[in-house]
Amino acid sequence: MLEALKAATLADATDEQFLAFLNLLQPDESLQVMTADARIDPARWGTVPHTFVRLTADRSLPIALQDRLIAEADAATPANPYSVHTIDTTHAGFFYHPATSGILAGLTSD
Repeated sequence: MLEALKAATLADATDEQFLAFLNLLQPDESLQVMTADARIDPARWGTVPHTFVRLTADRSLPIALQDRLIAEADAATPANPYSVHTIDTTHAGFFYHPATSGILAGLTSD
């Protein structure tokens, strides 16, 4: 089971990195996130700068679905589109990918 989960979420990490990642997960949150109402209010959410990091090797959230999420959000808030960055990594690979720190460092708040 662990091998399949690693292949689906963090195939580009070492086994040690994968196990460390698993220790970050909280099982009580996963179901709530998947069943909660995630619709946005464009009048509120559309005023906050937002960034999407596309993960090209994501096996859990395919790139076509990531692009659809970006397009739908941008259509809902056309005056405030996503700042989009792309990393060639898996679903949770951004934890260990060196490009992540550069993306985060580039984000600022007013």
